[in-house]
Amino acid sequence: MLSRNWLNSGSHERTEQCARAENTLTDGGVESMKVSDRVLAVIGPRVRSHRWLFALLPFTFWGLRSTLLNGLVDPLRVTKFRGDFSGALFDLFWWQGACQDGELVRGLEVAYGPLFTLLHYAVIDSRESCGPAGLAVQTHIGVDLLLYIVTAANLLLIVGSMWLMRKLFDLDDRQTLLVATLWLVDFHLGFSLGVAAILEFLELFLLLAVLVAMRDSRRSSQISSGLLLGLAVMVKVVPVIFLPLLLLNRQRLLSRVVACVSTMVVLIGLASSVLMISPVSMVRGIFFPSLAVTTVDDPEFRSLPSSIARLFFPSADPVIGGLVMFGCLLVVGSIYLAVIWLTARNHVVSLEHTPAGDDRDWLLLVGLYFSLLPLLNIAHRHTFLFLAPVYAVGVLLASKLSTFKKRASFVFVGALAYIWVSQSLLSAAARLGGVDLPTVFLEESLPTLLLAMLFLVAAWSERKVDPEAKTVDVGFRLPWSTTELE
Repeated sequence: MLSRNWLNSGSHERTEQCARAENTLTDGGVESMKVSDRVLAVIGPRVRSHRWLFALLPFTFWGLRSTLLNGLVDPLRVTKFRGDFSGALFDLFWWQGACQDGELVRGLEVAYGPLFTLLHYAVIDSRESCGPAGLAVQTHIGVDLLLYIVTAANLLLIVGSMWLMRKLFDLDDRQTLLVATLWLVDFHLGFSLGVAAILEFLELFLLLAVLVAMRDSRRSSQISSGLLLGLAVMVKVVPVIFLPLLLLNRQRLLSRVVACVSTMVVLIGLASSVLMISPVSMVRGIFFPSLAVTTVDDPEFRSLPSSIARLFFPSADPVIGGLVMFGCLLVVGSIYLAVIWLTARNHVVSLEHTPAGDDRDWLLLVGLYFSLLPLLNIAHRHTFLFLAPVYAVGVLLASKLSTFKKRASFVFVGALAYIWVSQSLLSAAARLGGVDLPTVFLEESLPTLLLAMLFLVAAWSERKVDPEAKTVDVGFRLPWSTTELE
């Protein structure tokens, strides 16, 4: 076969190169190969056997450069805090009160979860006061120092999340490099570093840790999964969509539920006492936030209703806006109900003895849950950080679906959705061509919906596949696949 001939020819050439590299002469001197020949003799076989990796490296370094420039060197980031870092951390009106007639009025509304509230009080001096200019806020540490601390924390969370994805999906070195490249090339990673979106980085890390713990049947790991999910929900409420994974696995169910509920109760109690509002008001603000239609005129809002409204109803009245919101919730909610049904049907979370990277059902569900996170959020650009595990799942599923037709279709649609949602490749191509991207390609919620639909269709089509089947047809082999040709 072609692959066998290629391997044999590679081995023969490698033998000849090694013989050349070891060629020596006597007579008091050493006659060796040129330095260039020596280098080629050593790295040549590696380049040929992993040639696609070397082709990937320019994209890897380009993505790393873009991430560092957008996230760490952007002058706007140094001169003016943007996004949640400035708004949520320093604007008390967001979550606790406002100045009215020279008096600080507390307890107006809770915008974020109790974990953030406690983080706020660890950073902000409690001696707030009202003056002519409104609220006066003092920090325990300098703002510049706080920026460095948050940046370091975000970088550690990025590395930690990548390590958890490698562990969760049993990624080998080639697959890890590919997933890391896909994430680095994504515009939203660098942007998220720029706005110091520590809450999203923290949520991503916690949710990945939840899934890693759930794959371990030990009692301590199951308790940890419940505790970690409780922490994630208390950062922002949206990770509550992972609750079916916690509840529909009957093994050690009570331990997980008790750990999750206890974590939330403790954090809500602490935060409500700090805010000086009732726990009932805290729970209402966390779990029943306002569902008002996001502002179409503000490009910072990237949710699906905002995208649809900007594209098709830019000057619509509130009634049309409400219908758009209802329609989007209906579509996304229907997908989520299908995900819950798939979770209950497959019981994939109880398959501790099956490597996560070899279990199609598990991979499809993880991809579905994470692709729904930006769609169920009042999304901003940094909300699309949650797609990183989706990229990892896509890399694995591209060579694990049951038929050639499914794998080829999955790769084609998934690649288009990735190029669309990541925006970096499209933007670079547009700049080289000197053209402006159509508005539709700037709305990342649309390809995110496409990704969710792709995983849903794949999960539905795979439902009749024999779960005992461990082998797949290798007629469609991808370079990162560990399956060898016969």
